[in-house]
Amino acid sequence: ENDQVVQIHKEERGINSFASREELKGFLKEAFDRFLERMDRASSEVAFLMASGMITSDMGLKNVPHLTAPAGASELAAGIDVLKGEDSPFDQPLLLVRGIKNAGIMEEFVHLEESDLMRGEELQALGVLEQFAISDTAVSIIELGSTTKLIEVDEAGRIAGSYTALSGQTYQAIIDGTFIGGSVKADGTAKPEGYYDETIV
Repeated sequence: ENDQVVQIHKEERGINSFASREELKGFLKEAFDRFLERMDRASSEVAFLMASGMITSDMGLKNVPHLTAPAGASELAAGIDVLKGEDSPFDQPLLLVRGIKNAGIMEEFVHLEESDLMRGEELQALGVLEQFAISDTAVSIIELGSTTKLIEVDEAGRIAGSYTALSGQTYQAIIDGTFIGGSVKADGTAKPEGYYDETIV
């Protein structure tokens, strides 16, 4: 309200924790009802909902094709896909914002580094531009999370492309899925002399 965020509600489950689309729809409806209760609002007061990220993938409510870079706010707005009726878990229309993919075509394995895409980070990047009033200049944005993503923005404020490193997910996989995890997690004991060897790292 008045260009300010007035409430944030978080749920612990992610898209990949649901066995079916119907289960996901039920969860989203319940989460939205919990949010409305916290806000002391009725569902009838909400005109529409908007979503981005993996909810627009084949794991989510609908697989919405990516836009091809360069693309900015106007392209994202024009490309919104609307879910209504039985396709949506909500009584209101659900606006799905498309992700953005690099313009490069993956013809051979050597093109792998030129091929990248995002679902959700595009809106975060546009939010950064808005927050810091960046315009008429090219910038690079680094988003640190389960993946590290470098996003290039051109002078027109459009996302020109991205590059992703799976550092966070790789680390999590090693910690949770290999015997190395037991050696990395802190157990409260002091590390012996020579524990860290830069050459090995």
